[in-house]
Amino acid sequence: MAALEAFDAGLDLRLFRDEHASERASGKGAWFSPAERRIAEALAARVLPSDSNGPGAQEAGVAAALDRILGAASPERRALYSRGLQDLDRRARRGFGRGFAELPEAEQKRLLEDIDRESGRRFQGPITRRLPRRLTILYSRWRSPAVDFFLTFIDDVFEVFYTSPTAWTWLGYDGPPMPLGYLDPTRPRI
Repeated sequence: MAALEAFDAGLDLRLFRDEHASERASGKGAWFSPAERRIAEALAARVLPSDSNGPGAQEAGVAAALDRILGAASPERRALYSRGLQDLDRRARRGFGRGFAELPEAEQKRLLEDIDRESGRRFQGPITRRLPRRLTILYSRWRSPAVDFFLTFIDDVFEVFYTSPTAWTWLGYDGPPMPLGYLDPTRPRI
């Protein structure tokens, strides 16, 4: 089983060519290229839009927080994001003639609905009847990186949003009781 997981991780990285590697932010704590940052911001705004009821991903700075998180993430996580953002942008260009960040909201929504439908059908069809399940998973990851990325991205957006001070203020939560952790018990508190 460990050999399959190592093969799976190696396969993902070997088949992937990072188109934005030369554009990546060189500063510590940032990872997105400018193009990826625009796509991530637009995608986060579709996943968690702001409305009259409250703030969304843009107000909470979700894309910037994800950029910092990916700055310290594993190569596999970075590859997932980079592959997924590139595939999403390719799909937008193929279907609508423009990159994902430049599309109007209605077309972005339609593209994401297609990806969502694809994620539900991913393990159905004639190919899954002939191949073992693990091979089908590997094939689907290589064939459609936007699907795995999109599911992960949704979870990440919600996690970052609900741990942000913007969401805390909106929810009426005043933050953790000890944001700096436990103080040194040998020093007097003022």
